[in-house]
Amino acid sequence: MKARTEIDFDYTGDAQKVVEDWASTHGYVFKEKVDDAHIYQRGMGFWTAPIRLAGSQHGEHVHLEAYVYAPFINRLMSLFMVPEEVQIESGGFVASIPRAMARKDINELLKTFNQPPLK
Repeated sequence: MKARTEIDFDYTGDAQKVVEDWASTHGYVFKEKVDDAHIYQRGMGFWTAPIRLAGSQHGEHVHLEAYVYAPFINRLMSLFMVPEEVQIESGGFVASIPRAMARKDINELLKTFNQPPLK
């Protein structure tokens, strides 16, 4: 299973502003900046693992990475059967509830960019 769902497309406007607006509307908070990617997170994760979105823009090219993050305590409780990061695309049993929640949120963002939804 892939660790992250990667989405690439072109956008002529300020994608960071669009992502910030989407994040505030959907309960995501800015977590950190790694290199040129801004990382947003929803949830703190004990009963449900946090959902993360990393996004960057170079010229017109936008790169997004969406994933469910399993903190150490969640992995420990599952006897490390759950990986640290899980893609949000459908398929498989691992973290199925947070993955479905993430897919719903990310599809709302993709709609804003006129991109096809994730399945």
